[in-house]
Order: sequence, then structure tokens, then C-alpha cells
Amino acid sequence: MLQLADQNIITKAMPKGISSEEWQDYKISCDGDHIQIWVNDVKTIDYREKDETIAKSGVICLQIHEGPTQEAWYKAIVIKEIR
Repeated sequence: MLQLADQNIITKAMPKGISSEEWQDYKISCDGDHIQIWVNDVKTIDYREKDETIAKSGVICLQIHEGPTQEAWYKAIVIKEIR
């Protein structure tokens, strides 16, 4: 896990709850060791990686966490290079 978001911030970003069947908007910005995540235009994570041995490049993957059978849907994915 990168970092756990404060539950009060998640409640602000997702007032109908995480199990809502409505679409959620995510924005993820990675600039070197600086990673930021917004959910529905609310910044939920502002993280700087301290471990200098972790790779700064790689592949982009979409995932769903382990547990009971689940389904995840994605739409309108846009990837932009920031440099």
C-alpha cells in the first residue's frame, strides 16, 4: 500500500460511500518520487517515496484488491506525460 488516505478525506471525496455504483473520477500524478491522488477532485494522497532504490519507471496496471469475487469497470482512461 502506498499510503492510507485519511477516512475523513475519503468521506468528503465519496459522500455516498465506496460501495456506491456511481462512477468515481480518479487523477493520479507521479513526478519522480512525488505521487498525488485525487478522487472526485478531492486530494486524498500527497506522498513522497523515501526509498531511493524503488524504480522510478515501469508499467501502468489497473488492479482490484484480493478478497471475494469482485468486478471493476474503467472508462475514459487518459495518460499524459508531464514533462
